[in-house]
Amino acid sequence: MLLASALFIVALYKQMFAPLHAIVDGMRELEKGNLSVRVNIKQHYNEFSFMTRQFNTTVEQLDNMIKESYLNQLQLKQAQLRYLRSQIN
Repeated sequence: MLLASALFIVALYKQMFAPLHAIVDGMRELEKGNLSVRVNIKQHYNEFSFMTRQFNTTVEQLDNMIKESYLNQLQLKQAQLRYLRSQIN
């Protein structure tokens, strides 16, 4: 009975707590500003794998939006600089 309980606890940990810890660790990395963070879990077709895919997709979209915003700001600054140069000449 004790062995069965121990095996159940180990299985429960692997099924629930390990993926949850991986997702939380990924969120902590993201909170630090690490936009290259991705979470990998080995389970497929459960709620944790769905959350992991959504987390990774959201981080990737956020990273792309920040890069796009930066490029837009850079292009705007370059256009302003060209305009000011044309005013001087």
